[in-house]
Amino acid sequence: AFDALCMPGQAQYMPPKIERELVKAWVAFRGDPRDTEDPGSRRPVATGNWGCGLFGGDPHLKFLIQWMACSMHSRDMIYMPFGDRRLGRLERVVEHFSGRTVGDLYKEVVA
Repeated sequence: AFDALCMPGQAQYMPPKIERELVKAWVAFRGDPRDTEDPGSRRPVATGNWGCGLFGGDPHLKFLIQWMACSMHSRDMIYMPFGDRRLGRLERVVEHFSGRTVGDLYKEVVA
C-alpha cells in the first residue's frame, strides 16, 4: 500500500503533483527486484482507484499514472474499478493510448 495526495483538487493536474504520484507508484510497483530476472515474466500488479475515494483524486488520472508506472517496470496491470461509474469509458482511453510509449502518455497527461 502507498499513500496518495489528500484532497488535491485542481492541484492534482499540475506537473509537480503528477510527477510526485508517478514516482510513488513507480516505487510501489517495482516489486521485489529478485522476483525474476526476466522483466516480461513478472507478476502483474492488481490495483484499483488509488486515492479516489476519501482522498478525492481523479480516477482517470490515477489510472493513467498507475498504468505508466506498471509499464515502466514491464508489468501488466489488473485494474479493478469496483463499479465506479466515472470510469465507464476506460476502454476508450486504453484504446487511445495503446501502442504508445510511456513518454507519449506522460506528455499528454501533463499537457
